[in-house]
Amino acid sequence: MSKDKNKKKPAGVTLIELTIAIAIFSVVMLIALDSFLGVLKFNREAVQKQSIQDHTEFLFSLMGREIRMARINYGDYDGNASCDAYFGATNKVPLNDTYQISADHKELFFQNYEGLCVHYFLWTDFDGYIGLKVARYNPQISTEIGSDWVLPRDITVTGLYFDKQNMFDLHPTGPTRPPAVKYSITLRSAIWDPSEIKIFNVIAGRNFEQF
Repeated sequence: MSKDKNKKKPAGVTLIELTIAIAIFSVVMLIALDSFLGVLKFNREAVQKQSIQDHTEFLFSLMGREIRMARINYGDYDGNASCDAYFGATNKVPLNDTYQISADHKELFFQNYEGLCVHYFLWTDFDGYIGLKVARYNPQISTEIGSDWVLPRDITVTGLYFDKQNMFDLHPTGPTRPPAVKYSITLRSAIWDPSEIKIFNVIAGRNFEQF
């Protein structure tokens, strides 16, 4: 029996050892969680940017053809078929010009190849959503066809700037250049963490080549 009394009992885990183990485990888990959240955020941003790029391609396609084929205001159209009344005295396209922009460079006006008066502009709805809209007006029948959002509501426009170049604009550094519209637009995804992309584009008018 004396031998049994001399046997060592199994050592237990002390409170200090348990605390250290929990601390190490917590640090490892925090590092792993931080890495996981970083990967998740990166994936979300990639998805959002890809979505914005997809909508940007649609935007280029939609605006590109219409702006490229805009009519030049030669002043030989029927008075009832011009866009002057719709655009107003401030924003009407001057004689022999193709495009007009507003004083703040946030609106674009022109007459497209179908004879419709086209107006691109920023609009804020009752929910505070800011997006790009396009309105078209048929001067032949004095009717607005309607205005539509160019992009879906999960894409917010946080910046827009139009600039124009008409065929007979004076260029001190060179000869007359073809009409063109330059614009920059900043798009932000409204899903998850905001992801923003600023894009630039130049669209040269080609309808003048037909005359």
